Amino acid sequence: MKQILVKELREYNYKDLFSEYESAHLIQELEVKSDELKTKLGMRVQPIQIYTRKKTRKIKFQGIAGVITLKQLEIEIMPKFLKTGDKWRESLFNMIYWSRSNRLLTQKSSHITTSTFSFYDHVAMMFIETMEDALGKDSIHSYRAIEEASRFLKGRLLLSEQLKNVISHPGIMFYECDLFDTDNEFNYLLHWCTKTLIAKVRNNWLRIKLKMIIDVSPKTHKIYNIPVNTKLPPQYSHYLEAINIANNIALGYSYYHSEKLGGGIGYVVNTEVIYEKFVEKILQQIKTTTYGIKSEAQSSLLFARAVSANTSSYYTVPDNKLYKDGTPRLLIDAKYKNIYADDKQKKPINADIYQLFTSLVTHNCDTGILISPCENDEAITEHSWEVTDGSKDYKLFSLTIDMSDLSSVDRIEKLKERLFSYIDKKW
Repeated sequence: MKQILVKELREYNYKDLFSEYESAHLIQELEVKSDELKTKLGMRVQPIQIYTRKKTRKIKFQGIAGVITLKQLEIEIMPKFLKTGDKWRESLFNMIYWSRSNRLLTQKSSHITTSTFSFYDHVAMMFIETMEDALGKDSIHSYRAIEEASRFLKGRLLLSEQLKNVISHPGIMFYECDLFDTDNEFNYLLHWCTKTLIAKVRNNWLRIKLKMIIDVSPKTHKIYNIPVNTKLPPQYSHYLEAINIANNIALGYSYYHSEKLGGGIGYVVNTEVIYEKFVEKILQQIKTTTYGIKSEAQSSLLFARAVSANTSSYYTVPDNKLYKDGTPRLLIDAKYKNIYADDKQKKPINADIYQLFTSLVTHNCDTGILISPCENDEAITEHSWEVTDGSKDYKLFSLTIDMSDLSSVDRIEKLKERLFSYIDKKW
């Protein structure tokens, strides 16, 4: 299957990318995919935008990264701020893994450290690591109803079956009982995902590891619908990350999606969400520095109290609030889009500045920072404003920080050092 690489927010001529494919059908397939992704990822805009400019059909991908699997090809989408090259996939998956677990995805074998990975190789590495950890604990068990017959009633009587067999099987009780075992939709999904990744990965070492997981994983005998929408029981939360990965892949192969035009979504993430979570996790590391600072994520305070009927109150929820000596001193909002990194001639969106100022007043802080990622020769670029309410001055900063290479531990540590050093100067 042919694979096409594109970069988020970059405008492409449609014919340059898809000249080999029948246009009307592919456009319809892409539009269906865009609607699905917008719904599944909770996005405000269409992630795949097809439009005409100067009589030329254009296409642009916005707010997503990953791989979209169509009937005839796969489209790899790299985030707007990462450098083009072999390492962008490592950078993206380090961000995904860090934002979930506060640590990097480790490559445990020297056999693969020098290899070039496909996107599905990276998905497989995440899946393998979380499955290896989970398989060392309890397997996922659940109750399922089965029908049985014996001379003794051992469950819920099946009255209709009992009446049908009262003459042909006298003295036999027909009943339904609950069986507690591993034949359930969760294990089916994990088994399916492992087999799917075996077919998708290019790295032989990863394929071997996946086959080993198949050998030790619980087997199922029934066929279940995927993706799985049932909530995982809390006692099996060690499987949650593996379930999430498998569900993401399964979106493209379920019966529901195969009814539509495309062959699958693949593995796609909301870049804005991943970026904001990544920055939040980075800032949580501040408490380990020597500055006596602690970070508080998603701190909500009442801004405008509703006084009339059928009216909702307004709350401000900055991404991160930093304290020093027990006092809130700094608010930091991670903003992914529409700042200088995207267009050097533009200011931040007015709504972002207003929202940050409102948060400063409500949270009793005097300094606020908007942080955006970029691919830049300068490590950090700053723009600043001052606002006064007559009694107090507030400082607002728009910060673009180079995040073009996050492919290794050293790169992320350098990013943390730059960010922490900058924040320390703002106290």
